[in-house]
Amino acid sequence: GLRPGEKLYEELITAEEAPRTLDLERLLMVTPATTSSDVSRPLLEDHAEAPRVTKEWNSAKDTLMTRAEIATYLAEHKILEPFTTPGALT
Repeated sequence: GLRPGEKLYEELITAEEAPRTLDLERLLMVTPATTSSDVSRPLLEDHAEAPRVTKEWNSAKDTLMTRAEIATYLAEHKILEPFTTPGALT
């Protein structure tokens, strides 16, 4: 980045974390690398039905959306509706 410590991309899941990451409905859960019997932590076995993440993810390796894809996404999810509907924010 332009400033010291500023990132050029965001790393959400590393290659080391991917094998122990679960894709839950609204979030990704990275389970601990090691287990300890004296601490209660979520384990892969506790969520056997959840899909596993199969690869690392960071924004530097992702495909950017086109302007048309962004416009479609915003319209389909009604994200801008509160800002474009008179009286919606009052």
